[in-house]
Amino acid sequence: MTTMKKNLQYLFLLLFVVAIGGVLPSCSNQGGYIWDFSSRKIEIEIVDEEGTPLIEPTTHWGDERLKSIQFTFEGESFYYQGLPAQVLRARPEAYRNVGIQREKRSYVLTFGEFQPKYVKSEIEINIPNVGKHSIQFTFDANPIGRNPNITQRLWVDGKEQDAKERFRVRLVVDRKKWESYTPSSGYTSEHLPVTLYFAGAIPPINTTSPQNTFVIYNGKKLGIEKEYKGDPIYSKSLVFTHGRSAFISSEEGGVVLPFYSFGPFDPAKQYENEKFTLCVMGNNYNIEFTAKLGKDGKSVFSAKLLDAQGSQQVDKKVYFRNGPLIFLSR
Repeated sequence: MTTMKKNLQYLFLLLFVVAIGGVLPSCSNQGGYIWDFSSRKIEIEIVDEEGTPLIEPTTHWGDERLKSIQFTFEGESFYYQGLPAQVLRARPEAYRNVGIQREKRSYVLTFGEFQPKYVKSEIEINIPNVGKHSIQFTFDANPIGRNPNITQRLWVDGKEQDAKERFRVRLVVDRKKWESYTPSSGYTSEHLPVTLYFAGAIPPINTTSPQNTFVIYNGKKLGIEKEYKGDPIYSKSLVFTHGRSAFISSEEGGVVLPFYSFGPFDPAKQYENEKFTLCVMGNNYNIEFTAKLGKDGKSVFSAKLLDAQGSQQVDKKVYFRNGPLIFLSR
């Protein structure tokens, strides 16, 4: 038991070294070192001339506005899909997409997962009605010896920025031009409905029996919609359905997983500490969630997995698209 405890402590120490230092050494057969480097991502703020954040993914208009932005890298185009920002790992690149992360009072777009092998590579960002911006970055390393030389440099529209700690970009845009965009869907600034997502202890969809997979909410049983057409977040009634996505999290490491979704819930109806039971193939999960408008008029949402008595949180969650993502334990 003592040996196992020491091994676990050593493992956590190594993970801590990776988190703060970005590199992890291992010995080669020749007595040298093979370095595993932590990945880097590009973080993008979008603000107006006064520094006010403009990214707002919780409204219909804000969601559509973000989806309109085109990222071009190495000849390939990428668009916002509402995915959470990835957890950066000391491993080969496994994720290249536009993500989003919540900060204290604003949101930040993220792009990519990069290992140190890029020299003045360019990402072009095209914001309709605003214009194009160029981001160039160098992330390179000379892994020879005990102290590898890591180079990090960043340019925004040709001007070099500080990149010692991270690749952080702040794009200042004309607010009138930003707000002049008209979504093709015709949605306005109304708040985006909140949908709850579940992944983890979920069997393959094709082996799931509809009779054994359902939700109990407000005393009513809601079966799974196995062939739901369209996007459930725009449904006029509650929908319990499924899908597949590349959830990026420390638990799953970015693999494509099946998931269930339940919603949508209009935050204007002020759902607070609502509870329901998710039943999956004989396993019952008690869920508590909140979807409401805060004092500032912005969407507030959260969800947590409760214990068997329905009183204590037993798992953590991360943001996915327009609502919380809960990883279910077996």
